[in-house]
Amino acid sequence: MEENCNPPIMLPELYKYAGNPLVGLLAGLELDAQVTLSPNPTPDFLNVHLEVAEPAEFVLMLHDAQGRLMIQKNLDPATIINTQLDLGPFPAGTYTLSISSEKGHLTWTVSKI
Repeated sequence: MEENCNPPIMLPELYKYAGNPLVGLLAGLELDAQVTLSPNPTPDFLNVHLEVAEPAEFVLMLHDAQGRLMIQKNLDPATIINTQLDLGPFPAGTYTLSISSEKGHLTWTVSKI
């Protein structure tokens, strides 16, 4: 009887993603930030103004009502961020905007008219 010897399976090392801006989203921490979204509701462009005490990398994610990722925008480390999201190509409806850093995340409902 022939015995089948397979080489051992090598598993990748696990890393702690402490510097990744998605850590705050996955950890469920609330981000300490001042955020302004305008206009909401919007027919096209949504202005996002974000202020935090310490510079951090941020990721903005816009999901539709079915949970599909419509926009993802990675932002360089800063304490004050002004950016714009173009919702013009998307149909009218309700969207969810999440802002995340390694320190935490916040989520809002955005209406596209």
